[in-house]
Amino acid sequence: MRKIKRKGSAQRRKLFPAFVIGYSNSEPPPAGFLAAWFTQTFEEQLDISFPTANGTTTFDAFIHHRNAKIDTQCSADIASTWHKRLEWIHTSVAEIYPPKTSKLHGQDQILHLARLARGLTELTDGTAYDLGTGTYVNPSDWMTQPLNGFHLLDHVRIEQVDRPDEGRVWFHTRGLGKFGFEEIETYKSVGLSAQPAIETLEIIAEAIILQGDPLRTGDSIEIPITGQTAEIIRYRTDPTYGVQLNLREVVWS
Repeated sequence: MRKIKRKGSAQRRKLFPAFVIGYSNSEPPPAGFLAAWFTQTFEEQLDISFPTANGTTTFDAFIHHRNAKIDTQCSADIASTWHKRLEWIHTSVAEIYPPKTSKLHGQDQILHLARLARGLTELTDGTAYDLGTGTYVNPSDWMTQPLNGFHLLDHVRIEQVDRPDEGRVWFHTRGLGKFGFEEIETYKSVGLSAQPAIETLEIIAEAIILQGDPLRTGDSIEIPITGQTAEIIRYRTDPTYGVQLNLREVVWS
């Protein structure tokens, strides 16, 4: 009997881009333009590395340990797929991928990816789509999000969803997945102020990123500033946004 060779988990796992940039110019910006823009904007030299093939639009963009793989002109099939999914007018697509070598990505790496997305958005006068947060970003939006340093809310959103049939409000993060963590969620009764829950989730999310270790059910984490302790009470998945969210519910008192 012939044995079936099973694929390893790394082969089965599909790698998704961190950002998709849609644009309508006939030609993508050369890699050198992106490097020059990056160096001028952030005063750090961006190095570009091409594969051996000539005429490719795929390259690595890196600074020290921060790296990203970019394709500035994806195939027509890929562009069509994003056109249908994101319902935008753009006819061309660029993709920015995180490095494959690390499951967990720190603040510097995530900031690097976002800066590259800003650069391609401005150079193409296009629209960036952040897959982690489900956010569209146009060139004018980067004016209030310049990415001069790491700020949590540039990369992670706190969502508030009313659930009147349950008599409660659902709060959760979107974007912790970029760092290799599951999203966190909590519930509060209808009628209570939303701000304390939003602010506490922000604090917990930042603490998780700084701590650097994935949380499991039963784990607890100290909440800086308030001195409270949050406990992880369950894990679940949720398809609300058309993609699977992996969530850890947190409670505190």
